[in-house]
Amino acid sequence: MYNLKLVNYFDVWGNKKDGYEVNNMCVECDDLYLNNIDNKNILQLLKTIYFLQPKTRINQVIIENDGTMIEVYQKNGKHYPLPLCRLEVIRKV
Repeated sequence: MYNLKLVNYFDVWGNKKDGYEVNNMCVECDDLYLNNIDNKNILQLLKTIYFLQPKTRINQVIIENDGTMIEVYQKNGKHYPLPLCRLEVIRKV
């Protein structure tokens, strides 16, 4: 089981043609837990805590996972994806 921290990218500047830059962020919570860190479980967790809409589908987001930090983006067609948040592994429990 993994203990995770959710960092909300609440202030993002830019546009879908030129790209985005995270201007400000905050830690939403640091007491999230997942048994298995895969895209399906990550999406379900974000929907369960109401960070993402319950109707959000896996094909509407991009999840980049390197095992310790997970970046989540909203797809924008052929343009740059919009950064939403990141999950950081605090520790393996």
